Amino acid sequence: MMKFFGRDRKSKLAGNVLGVGNCQIQGIVRCAAAALHRESAYLHAFKAKNDPELLTKAIADASVVFVTRGGAHSRMREAALAAGRPDLPVVAAPRVYFSGFHPDVVYPGPDGERPELPMGNANSAIILAAWREGLEPGEAISLFRDEVYETLGYYDVFSLAKDALGKECASAGFDVTPLMNSWLEQGAFMYVPLHPKIHVLCDIAMTQLRLAQLHDGTQSAEPVDDELSRHLKWPVYPEIGRKLGIAGDYIFRPKNMREVPRAHLEPMDLETFVKRTYVCFRQVPPNLSAFERLQDP
Repeated sequence: MMKFFGRDRKSKLAGNVLGVGNCQIQGIVRCAAAALHRESAYLHAFKAKNDPELLTKAIADASVVFVTRGGAHSRMREAALAAGRPDLPVVAAPRVYFSGFHPDVVYPGPDGERPELPMGNANSAIILAAWREGLEPGEAISLFRDEVYETLGYYDVFSLAKDALGKECASAGFDVTPLMNSWLEQGAFMYVPLHPKIHVLCDIAMTQLRLAQLHDGTQSAEPVDDELSRHLKWPVYPEIGRKLGIAGDYIFRPKNMREVPRAHLEPMDLETFVKRTYVCFRQVPPNLSAFERLQDP
């Protein structure tokens, strides 16, 4: 199912700004559509791959397409050609994954997905390891400290994440270093390693529109909805924040898309987060083999 939102205004481009991919692509097309004064459209990558008829219809209505870099981009070019739109601009958006602020976050493979956990499928490697070793919640809580982070190499992750994002964006055709420096002036620019803040996605959208010669790269003055801000927000641990020169805390904020006041969706301190996670683990133990990092001694 396609989602359409935004305003339809006159532009030198006719048609929607279409995004095909994950949640990051949704934010990118919102920003690009606002700049181009067009309506935005979104099609999940899975739906695009498995419903060719719907994809063809979406392409017919599009003026430009943003799609995740890699195989999906190649398939989209082929789909545009097959739909009789060989000149349709198809922009390969970078896959933004940045764990520098949240090195403790681990995501499971499909066999380990647990959306009912306090922070959904985003897990703490420390809690998982503590559970594996048979530690009690209080002992797990005590592991959230400087020397543990040092031993685990958490303080080295930021530099590695910068390098990785630099290479990813270079593959998408641009140098992200000046943008990252600007983002850092505003503090942590990710909610979790997979979810950038909206100003990050807007900068990427504007940069790629400019490179594609579709726009001068100036962002729209209209506010763009930061939908990912209502997804879960993992904290920057204070010890890690101090190393990076930004504020940190231990407040975990669950996903709350409708922003409804419910107890299980309220922000949690570290103690509450650990204890609630243990309650879930006792009901259904985690599949530790689904977490690749836990295989590392």
